[in-house]
Amino acid sequence: MPSDIIAIIQNQLKNQNKALSISEIAKKANISRFTAARYLELLHFSGQVKRFEVGKAKKYMLTSELNLCSLSDLTSDLIIVLNSEFKIIYINDAYLNFSHLSKNMVIGRRIDALNLDVFSNLNILDLLQNCQVGEVKNYILEINRNNCKYFYELTFIKVIITFFKTTISIVVEDITEKKRIDEELKFLATIVFCSEDAIIGVDKTFFIKSWNVRAERLFGYTAKEVIGLPISVLCPPKSNDFSNVFTRVISGESIHRQKCRRRCKDGSIVDMSQIITPVYSQSGEIVGSSIIYRDIKNKPKSRKLLDI
Repeated sequence: MPSDIIAIIQNQLKNQNKALSISEIAKKANISRFTAARYLELLHFSGQVKRFEVGKAKKYMLTSELNLCSLSDLTSDLIIVLNSEFKIIYINDAYLNFSHLSKNMVIGRRIDALNLDVFSNLNILDLLQNCQVGEVKNYILEINRNNCKYFYELTFIKVIITFFKTTISIVVEDITEKKRIDEELKFLATIVFCSEDAIIGVDKTFFIKSWNVRAERLFGYTAKEVIGLPISVLCPPKSNDFSNVFTRVISGESIHRQKCRRRCKDGSIVDMSQIITPVYSQSGEIVGSSIIYRDIKNKPKSRKLLDI
């Protein structure tokens, strides 16, 4: 079995204080020179052995450094490495967990013989044959599995590892959660865009980051004109500095239905109500604030307005 041969070669190279030739390794491992050369090439590519050129001879030693296999097993992405015949010469642990196959069932087989659903919507062989050395290609796939939609991003990378020998690496990333979050953000952005209230996003330094259509109509500024400007651009002349309000919000407080006056682009002062709430990142950190302004100039002025 391939994994057994690899283990035998690794055992023969352990505790060696000098590099061994292919013939020496083959003799010690009791395998053919051709088999030894084949698996030493794989071990070298995956970073598990170092190769030294001594004249025309190639000699090998186990590397004591963290190898490519160890690094690739730390990722949740599926990593598959193929030789020029599209046969699998390396897979990481994430792939084995995903496919529920053992290395013995995968190593040495052609990629199209695995029948993985992540390749079902692609003519995988055509893509591999058209892949050029040094080229990186990406594909997004949608898979229906158990009445649920899954999305994967496939990356193909073709490189030359030795003279006239090429490999193609396939990295498969599950982007289902990323797609879900993107769809939610698009949905929320549509709500903000269509809102009858002016909705403004401000960062922690009180600079405007987002500006919806209603804000354009209410204040007269286009998004292009105000994004990147401090929110104080909306302060009326001689008004109190309202940075204290935003400082309270950045510390976690919310301001609800507070009356205020704000300045529009044409210089007019408009009576409004404002709601200011903190905006949190996924890690729970406050990264800014959201402001909702509503024009109340046509409503009865039963309360004194605040200039803040």
